[in-house]
Amino acid sequence: MKRNNNCTVIFQAVETRAKHERREKQQKANLSLSVKEVWKECTGISASGLDRMEWTSNFAHHIKALECDDSWNLEFDDKIDPKNPDPGWRTFMWCSSAWFKCSGCKRSWPSNNVMVAFHMRLMDKEGTVKVKRFRQSCKICSNAPMETPDISPENIDILMEKLVQHIEAKCYGKVVNFGSGRSAPLKVRNKHEPEHCEGCKAGVCRRGGI
Repeated sequence: MKRNNNCTVIFQAVETRAKHERREKQQKANLSLSVKEVWKECTGISASGLDRMEWTSNFAHHIKALECDDSWNLEFDDKIDPKNPDPGWRTFMWCSSAWFKCSGCKRSWPSNNVMVAFHMRLMDKEGTVKVKRFRQSCKICSNAPMETPDISPENIDILMEKLVQHIEAKCYGKVVNFGSGRSAPLKVRNKHEPEHCEGCKAGVCRRGGI
């Protein structure tokens, strides 16, 4: 009987330890989630939805500084052609820095050659900005899809500042001091590869840099 009791105690101790290890493993897994994944878990809003909120709220902040009576809206549109805007639309392009993540192998890589195109129009006191973020594909995976860049809030802020300056100049005819502000660069070890860059294929990328 004593031996059975000892076995029971040992079994309970092992089971308790196993539960503790499983709990620790789950906690570590939770901690490994990215901020955007945690946000999705808590709110149900996807990473793309959170990204869209970052862009639109930042744009609203900068456009408010114009103190104009017109309403402005920003939307993403991957179909716009930066070289051939529709009649009545003005264009602006900027080279930013961002991270990419392959949806296949999950590899991540930084780039300082991330082109962003804007088309803007003001009509009947309603302004619209269309945004196209040029993508890149994984150089390791075969037939890898083009991935959307993950641009930091800091660089989104720089993009929106430059965008609103161009709206002032092109839609309101104001004289604007554009300054020399540049996107915050990332540490990149590999050279830019045009065959994996959507901007290069479209002929709008700042080729050859890193």
